[in-house]
Amino acid sequence: MTKINLDLKSKVPIYIQIRDQIRLMIATGEWKEGSQMPPVRDLASSLLINPNTVTKAYHELEREGYIFTRRGMGTFVSDKTESKSVDGNDTAATEIARDFVTRLLELGMSTVQIKTLVDEALNSK
Repeated sequence: MTKINLDLKSKVPIYIQIRDQIRLMIATGEWKEGSQMPPVRDLASSLLINPNTVTKAYHELEREGYIFTRRGMGTFVSDKTESKSVDGNDTAATEIARDFVTRLLELGMSTVQIKTLVDEALNSK
């Protein structure tokens, strides 16, 4: 169904892991504008988590403008995401990078360690 991978040992809450991975899939075009999102219960079932956790992630994404819900029809990727992927201060990539760095700093990593980690990841691709 989805390519969402959860790290249950992480200090990052599960709903944030889900939110960030969905945000990335939308930003990279893996989930296209207008495409239907998996229903909350289906996604929760496939991830073996409580549906309320997925609901919280979806609410965050909706608040941020990445997705929208139509009663009785489901949840869809917003057309506003196109403007988020254009260069500028509020791009999806900038948000993802800020969240990534913030989380690593919260885990106690130094800026040098973060830069090394990113360099290693880029070199492995």
